[in-house]
Amino acid sequence: MTEQEERSLRQQKAEVTKILTETWTNEFMKRGTVATILKVDGRILEYIDSIVNHPDDHCLREQQKIWRFFKICQKPGVGFDAARVKRNLEFIEGLKFKQGKGYEGIHLSQFQVFDLTNLYGWVVKADDGEIVRLYTRLVDMIPRKVGKSTLAAAIAVTEVVVDGPYDAEVYCASNTYKQARIAFDMIKSAIKSLSDNDCRRIRTKVNREKIWVDVFEKVHGKWVQTHESTLECVTNPEALDGPNPSLFIVDELAAAKSTAGKSGYDMRNVLRSGQVLRRSPLEIDITTAGNVIDGSFHTEVQESFRPILAGQKENDRLFLSLFEPDVGDDEGDPHTWAKVNPHYHMLAVVRDFYQSQWDDAQGSSEQMHEFRVKQLNLFVIDDSARWIRADAVKDHLLAFTIEKEDFERPPQCALSFDLSVIDDD
Repeated sequence: MTEQEERSLRQQKAEVTKILTETWTNEFMKRGTVATILKVDGRILEYIDSIVNHPDDHCLREQQKIWRFFKICQKPGVGFDAARVKRNLEFIEGLKFKQGKGYEGIHLSQFQVFDLTNLYGWVVKADDGEIVRLYTRLVDMIPRKVGKSTLAAAIAVTEVVVDGPYDAEVYCASNTYKQARIAFDMIKSAIKSLSDNDCRRIRTKVNREKIWVDVFEKVHGKWVQTHESTLECVTNPEALDGPNPSLFIVDELAAAKSTAGKSGYDMRNVLRSGQVLRRSPLEIDITTAGNVIDGSFHTEVQESFRPILAGQKENDRLFLSLFEPDVGDDEGDPHTWAKVNPHYHMLAVVRDFYQSQWDDAQGSSEQMHEFRVKQLNLFVIDDSARWIRADAVKDHLLAFTIEKEDFERPPQCALSFDLSVIDDD
């Protein structure tokens, strides 16, 4: 990072801190939409208060997320569905997920409640007058030990039981089958734990990679089918047969390499294009940073996500929740760890995990790389595992054409690179 880039980030931090403090007043909180949102759940107010009043305890990207929220609250033509948010939050916190030999529920933290409130609450009117969701993509880039996969699974189950369309289709995707199954197996356990009640009956069929869900609800004393949905685990874009996802989840998208036909981004693009006929589609990307700096996700982070959070670009269909250290933060300081992991102060096991990982990393460059990527959520190249970095090649590229004038003063040295990752003879 250059000195100019560091100065820019410090300036952004100072500016957003000032804006949040000046905006978050009693008068602002009493405004119609804002007041309605704050009444949905007390954790929303607690979360915003913490970020506004303790800026040094929160990273720049988290502050900018709140700034975007303030702007959406004042944007004409955007509505808020409080009843939908309350229903979905209550449903999610009633879900049970298999843990060891039993099942445990999920208690949403402040930042999770805030993100879900934005995801489910904001709506706009389509050209034909239909009310549709504002955010059609959520990007959650956050370190390990924050429950990313559990939250994604909860959103998936909510889609097929209470929130999605009648014919909801949900896909769990990733770069590897093993990774894709993490969220899918959580979904499967939550679905199996659902039980009938006086208002809802659920019928399921489950196999290794697909779940069929039929939901019946009592309407005016009669049982009416409200959902006929499917959930599927996928990793091969070529194996998909005309997907029409109302929701899809991509796990660890940052690890997707730019390899045609073999990338998580290929899967993501196929599923995204399949949503073209959905009126209110949703994409969930959950990931930790990685070492693939020449991949599509890292490009999006640099050229789209960060500029959007900084107010340099606009995309009101994209909800961003990014956590990363601020410029100058000490990577070995627990204060920095708490900045990038919103559950750090909530759970002793998380604090112990960070300390043990940091201690182990002191004697190993490989483990230090792992700590910086997975615990600090940084994009870092593992120099010990590479002959030459892609960015080093790009920095030294010069234009050269095979013309007569080029040979009058030829370059002293020329190198060529084989960039293939598979045998392509």
